[in-house]
Amino acid sequence: MPLFDVGNESDLKLDGIVLKHMRDNSMLSYFEILNNGFAEAGLSRSLIFTKQNSYTEKPVVAIHLTRIIGYEMLLLGFAKKLYDLVNYYDDILLQISFVNVLNLKLTGFNDKIRYNPRYEFSDISNKQHTNFKLNFRFNPKTLTDDDILEIAKKHSEQICRVFGLDKDHCFIDNSLSVSELNGFYF
Repeated sequence: MPLFDVGNESDLKLDGIVLKHMRDNSMLSYFEILNNGFAEAGLSRSLIFTKQNSYTEKPVVAIHLTRIIGYEMLLLGFAKKLYDLVNYYDDILLQISFVNVLNLKLTGFNDKIRYNPRYEFSDISNKQHTNFKLNFRFNPKTLTDDDILEIAKKHSEQICRVFGLDKDHCFIDNSLSVSELNGFYF
């Protein structure tokens, strides 16, 4: 799975490039890489969507947990390899930002709990945070696969808690559900 599917739109900057997915002059998602090592991705179009709640028949706006965490793991692995290739070993700040997420629900749980009606049909949602950020500082030279897993599990639990859930619903036995990653596009 690529970090970003290169579309036809890009902006060359003095200090880097922005790869964009556009529709009707609106940016749906982007991936920006700058010469100073800064990388940023905006992925709303594949992480936030409206779905029909089959129990209440009302549309629900939801954020897809497994896709967020899967992308984070990809990004951490990419950073480890990229910064090793360019011999860059200073600490790096990873930030996952959530904007305008008040009253949204969380979906994209691990297959082993995804079909639990308690979560699918409940009023559990983010009732407190319009915006929030998860920050993590790491050094690409010392980052291991186990570190990536632990970071992702911690962030998954924090996201679940913001959305009113008492524990992580993304990982079971240290694994994500591959079926929940299907259809993930950038």
